[in-house]
Amino acid sequence: MEAIDILFDDIEFNLKQMKNSKKQVNNRNYVRSLFAFYEVLLSDLREKTAIRLVNEFEQHGEWNITELYPLLDEKPRLNQNGKMQLEPNRFSFLALVSYTLKTYSKLVGY
Repeated sequence: MEAIDILFDDIEFNLKQMKNSKKQVNNRNYVRSLFAFYEVLLSDLREKTAIRLVNEFEQHGEWNITELYPLLDEKPRLNQNGKMQLEPNRFSFLALVSYTLKTYSKLVGY
């Protein structure tokens, strides 16, 4: 995965910058690069978990679509005219990590 490699290189670069110079901007850049890396990893795991959920649903013939909603980037919303609009799914990072790991673990039988 190319994005992960690029982000990991960015972490290493920012860590060196932070160690060489104790400027606040270097600390912020390092933390930002870590969060970007974690978000890409989480995004990849969310996608894999969603695919496993869909496969599980298809195998057993029962759809519990609400399990899939937290893994999506966007959620549907109806406006006043009854038209569906998509808006960002705004779960906290920690809650999303927890849900994704629990769901994935359940799906792989861990």
